[in-house]
Amino acid sequence: PAVVAEAAVWEAHQHFAPAVATPGWGSPAMLALSALSTSFLVPALRASPPLSSLPAQSAGLSPAPPAVVAEAARRGGGVVRMEETEGPSETLQALGVAGGLTAFCFAFFYALTSAGVDDVVAGNLLLVALAAAGAGLFFFDGGATQAALEASAVPITAARYSRLAVLTHATAAAATVAISRRAAALPPPDLLAKAPLAPQQLREQAAVLYTPPPVKGTSTPDQIGLAEHLSRSGAKFYGAYWCGFCLKQRAMFGAGGSRRLPYVECAEGGYQADAALCEARRVTGYPSWEIGGKLYSGMKSLPELQRLSGFNPAVQFPAPEPPPPPPPPGGFKPPEVETVSTSYTVALAKHLRSSGAVFYGAHWCRFCGLQRSLFGREAARQLPYVECAADGFGSEATRCRAAPEVRAYPSWSIGGKFYSGYLPLQELAKLSGFMPPAAPPA
Repeated sequence: PAVVAEAAVWEAHQHFAPAVATPGWGSPAMLALSALSTSFLVPALRASPPLSSLPAQSAGLSPAPPAVVAEAARRGGGVVRMEETEGPSETLQALGVAGGLTAFCFAFFYALTSAGVDDVVAGNLLLVALAAAGAGLFFFDGGATQAALEASAVPITAARYSRLAVLTHATAAAATVAISRRAAALPPPDLLAKAPLAPQQLREQAAVLYTPPPVKGTSTPDQIGLAEHLSRSGAKFYGAYWCGFCLKQRAMFGAGGSRRLPYVECAEGGYQADAALCEARRVTGYPSWEIGGKLYSGMKSLPELQRLSGFNPAVQFPAPEPPPPPPPPGGFKPPEVETVSTSYTVALAKHLRSSGAVFYGAHWCRFCGLQRSLFGREAARQLPYVECAADGFGSEATRCRAAPEVRAYPSWSIGGKFYSGYLPLQELAKLSGFMPPAAPPA
């Protein structure tokens, strides 16, 4: 009977579990199937009357196993027989038990999940409840059967053993199937249809998106009003998260006003980027404004945006800051070096120039000024300096761009190798193979 019980539960699992194993309902559905298959076996586990009280021509009965017969003969009692068929009342009773257990499974599970209990925890609590109910039914019915067997002088040990073994194996099989199906429940068909898209969705979720730098400073009511007016009028502010002039344009509105601007991110990799819209509007530079159906390139002052968008002319915005002065003829020169040179630094600077070393820098670079200060005023004039800023004096920006290794200033090229950053005198002498001149004899 134990084998039959396990086989019945497994067949139910194989044929019916895929149809009901949906997320959230796998546990109660499988437990209900297990209870259904097990409940039909309960009437088959009841012991028959003693052998002596049965007619010789009784149909539908099979003898007990030889070991049980031998044990009964030794004790002088009857023999336990197991019914192979059920009557109509027992079938209805089994159906009632199965229906009740099924309703209990779904109702109990739904109540737990509605109260906020996790699906796995709810399934485990359902298993505990079914185990407790099964234990109560077993001992209650087992006591009645035991009394009947004692009255008929049937070897109770054999009957109890058979009954306990069957119920134990059936319960273990039902619990194992229920837990395994809950852990490996099949997803719904719509999720299976979308399964090939999962890797792409994961890549999109893992992609790094960039946002423009935040704007600092308090906004005035007029700045906020202009930003809201631009949004209501359908204007568009096209920019890119890496655009410095876009940041300056947003800073004109302050922190509160900048958040109300009709900003459109055009750069790929930007948060909520709409590159297709920027391309359709033929935006070629940032920032760009689309106001009244016309495209305006470049950064605009608040009075200009006020005039182009038709904002309240009574509002007086402060005059924009004057643009920086143009560079002097020939470009900006690096700051003058104020330190004094020594014979060692002069000789090192001349050696660097003669050995083909190159010192890449920019007039606005602070560390480039510190690097030159190490040599002093006279030695700094001997350095093989290359100005990389486009507005610098004697600019050689094209030469700097031709050297891909130059990514920051200062940078040194010594012996065909590039070194980035500020370098002490001792390291420059070592890298270039400089040998200080011997001191003259006294």
